[in-house]
Amino acid sequence: MFFADTYAFDGSSPNYNRIRFFVMNAAGASGFEAAGPQLLNNTWYHIALVYDGAAFAMKVYVNGALTDTAAAPSSLNNVAAPFSMGKAAGLTNATMTGALDDVYWYSRALSASEISQLVALQPPANLVATAVTATSVGVSWVASPGAATYEVSRSADNTSYIVVGSTSTTSLTDSTVSANTAYLYKVRALNDSGSSGFSNADLATTVVFADDPIVAGITAIKSIHILQLRTAVNAVRVLAGLPAASFNDPVLGSAVVAKKVHIDEVRTALSAARSTLGLQAISLTDPTITAQSTTIKRAHIEELRSGVK
Repeated sequence: MFFADTYAFDGSSPNYNRIRFFVMNAAGASGFEAAGPQLLNNTWYHIALVYDGAAFAMKVYVNGALTDTAAAPSSLNNVAAPFSMGKAAGLTNATMTGALDDVYWYSRALSASEISQLVALQPPANLVATAVTATSVGVSWVASPGAATYEVSRSADNTSYIVVGSTSTTSLTDSTVSANTAYLYKVRALNDSGSSGFSNADLATTVVFADDPIVAGITAIKSIHILQLRTAVNAVRVLAGLPAASFNDPVLGSAVVAKKVHIDEVRTALSAARSTLGLQAISLTDPTITAQSTTIKRAHIEELRSGVK
C-alpha cells in the first residue's frame, strides 16, 4: 500500500505525487523509468511495480489498473543503483513524504490478473432488492472490480443474516422467502484473495399489490390499496423490531370513505420503521394532508408502496 503525500522526485512540480519506478541496465549507463498518475494527498493506494526482464518491460499498476509501461533492460545493475523505496539513491531532494504499508517482494513478474487479485475488493454498490412475487425477491447490484463471485445475505430481524445464495453475475433471485414478510438484503464480493465489505442494505417486502402501478385518472381508490399497505408496513415494523401499528377503521368496507387519517397513520408507522432500519426517509407528495381540502392522489399510495418494496 502507498499513502500519497507531497513527493517531488526531482523537485519539479509536474512530478509531485507520482510513483517513480527507475532501474539501470547492467552496464550502469542507462536509466529507465515509468511514472504513475498524479495521486491525491491523504489517500491510500495499492501500488504494484513490475519489472519483467524477459519481456523487456516495466509496468506501474495503481489500484489494480495498469497506468504506465516503459521499455526495460534484460538485466539490472545492483551495484550502481541499489534497491531503495521512498527515495532515489544518491539524491537528497528526492524523498517521499507519506507512508508505506504491507510491502511484498516477488521473485517473478506478476500478471495483470494476479495483481488485480491483490487489490482489496470494494463492496458492491447500489444494491436493490424488490419482491417479484409473494415468495420471491430479486436482488441486483453494481459489480466490484476484481470480484469472482458474490454472496447474498438476508435478514428477517435486522440483526442476524443468513446466506441465501452466491453467483458470478450481478443479480440473484431468492425464492426461499415467505409471503407478507419484510427482509433486508446485502451482498459482498469474493475472490481468491478474500472478501469485500458488505454493500448497502435494501428492503424488500413480499406483498403483491393490487393495481400495480396505480394509474392517475383511471384507477379508482380501493380499500385493498390501504389494507395491503397496512400489511406491508407492519411487516417492515416486525423486521425493525417494532410492535405492529394499529389503524383507524380496521375493517374498510364499501361504506367507509377514504380519509386523511388512513394515509397519515401509514406514513407515520412506516417512517418509524425505516428510521429504525437505518433507511432513508421517503419523499412525500403533500407532506401535510388537509382534511376536506387535499385530494387523495396516486402519488400518496405509490410513495408508500415504494417505501416498503
